[in-house]
Amino acid sequence: MFQTYNLIWKLLKLTICTVFVLAYLQINVLADENSEAPRFVRPMRNVTVPIGGKATFDCDIKNAKSVVVSWFRRDKNIVLAVAGYLIKRDPRYRIGRSSPESYFFQIKNVRESDVGQYECQLGTSPPQNTSAFLNIGGKNLSTTDFKLAFTKFGLSLFIQ
Repeated sequence: MFQTYNLIWKLLKLTICTVFVLAYLQINVLADENSEAPRFVRPMRNVTVPIGGKATFDCDIKNAKSVVVSWFRRDKNIVLAVAGYLIKRDPRYRIGRSSPESYFFQIKNVRESDVGQYECQLGTSPPQNTSAFLNIGGKNLSTTDFKLAFTKFGLSLFIQ
């Protein structure tokens, strides 16, 4: 029974997001009929971080002023964010803009369960998307990974 309510809640959230996006698009498309259509400047890049690291996906968009940007976890069909609002509540997630035409989705304290395909989607007609993979790799530095040495020239740091 709980699973049924959980499924209904997820479908309701997705429906509300879809209605919001469609209404927003209709208003902005009418206001900007003479402007050039938004488009991606480049594909998103794959991200590889160690467990516990911070993964940031960047989405650069030309003519981004009137477009709805959404973020998805594509391999699990999860809506993460729509129009600047996080849908998937996770304190590790953060969305924003680093410039007027550059959007980002960030995951702090990356876990193995975060590995997968992430997508940035433009609310154009038809929708445009670009995606990239989050992979686990590299190494977290611990106190055993470096040594401090005092020399006559000062303090030196050696990373193993």
